[in-house]
Amino acid sequence: MSRNLAALVCCSAAVLVLAAVAGCTSGGSRSAGSTATASAGSGSGAGAPPSWAKSLGPGVIVTSPGASTAGSPGAVLASAIAAIEAGSYAKICAYLQPSEQSKCSAALGSAQASAIATAMPTFKNLAVSYTATDGARALVGMTGTICSPDQKPSCVTNSDPAAIFDNGRTFPELWTEAVASAAGAYSLTPMIELNGKWYGYSAGL
Repeated sequence: MSRNLAALVCCSAAVLVLAAVAGCTSGGSRSAGSTATASAGSGSGAGAPPSWAKSLGPGVIVTSPGASTAGSPGAVLASAIAAIEAGSYAKICAYLQPSEQSKCSAALGSAQASAIATAMPTFKNLAVSYTATDGARALVGMTGTICSPDQKPSCVTNSDPAAIFDNGRTFPELWTEAVASAAGAYSLTPMIELNGKWYGYSAGL
């Protein structure tokens, strides 16, 4: 259970990032030029995209660190992290895609509160970095440290906002890697949009 939650939050690797249940801090308001598309010449008025953005593929939108808006993939991930930090474990399942929520709730409901608290990851200076969005799928990067009692090494730290994004791979390739990522290593956190809302993506609990 904790691995799936972490990946979601960790964002990837989860949830929402570094690697735990899936694996942030809330992003500020989007400012002009904070979002740029990877497509050449697109996004009138947008700031220049990072040099690596083009390799993600045409149509992929890259959101800069600190530019996540309410309801965006980065903001949803940040909210999931905040729920874990606040000990609001009953709220965590709502951040997973609907098809996984009942299984998540059952797993949490069958465990003692003390056991859940012990299994949950902890975070230090965790912040959303870049987000790459391709239609209804998104990959969220994070900086900071995530520690999970059931992984080795127990803590994973990332200080590079563009880590993994800048390795020259396309969005589909990065998505596949993020979904298959193992605990104990930094990875991007996969998010999926359903009916206008973003959720942490899980291949199955």
